Amino acid sequence: MTNNGIKKTAAAIVCLIILAAAAVFIIDALSDSFNIVFYPEKSQTQQQPDPEPMPEPEPTPDPEPSLVQLAAPIVTYDQETNLLSWSEVENASGYRVTVNEQTEGYGADTTEIEVTIDEGDSYTMSVQALGDGEKYSNSEISTITGERANLDQMYYEQIKTDLKEIIEGKTIAFAKYSIQDFLNIDFQENNLLVT
Repeated sequence: MTNNGIKKTAAAIVCLIILAAAAVFIIDALSDSFNIVFYPEKSQTQQQPDPEPMPEPEPTPDPEPSLVQLAAPIVTYDQETNLLSWSEVENASGYRVTVNEQTEGYGADTTEIEVTIDEGDSYTMSVQALGDGEKYSNSEISTITGERANLDQMYYEQIKTDLKEIIEGKTIAFAKYSIQDFLNIDFQENNLLVT
């Protein structure tokens, strides 16, 4: 290598050093004027601040237990005694009784009451067995309707019919009679003939 070759090589090295220094100076100058700051990239595992906490869910209420409906009482009305009665319902805590829109409550041991219905008047009577609300619910309402008969007229008609069936077409002998003529009775001597 000649002197000339060494000089050229040294000059090239010096140029490269100057270029490198210039590049560092330019980068430094640019970064100072623009304030370029490099931050590390955030990782996905960094913990984020907690958002507002979710409210606690309201507890689900226990489902209401299904209640067993009581059987409906069987209701009867005796016109001769004026007694409204009903069958005893197992597990009933009492009874709600309505007579012509008047309602009363009765205990579990009551299964009949006396009612006042005038002869010839219509009536509506109902009875409902009451549950305890914990295991048993109220029964369906049992209702009866009708008209109270005129008892005197009813008995008169019954007696008239019964006598007529017994003696119709028959002769009763050896008797004297004093009967009001309400059965179409014909009197013959010592005989009674019913027609």
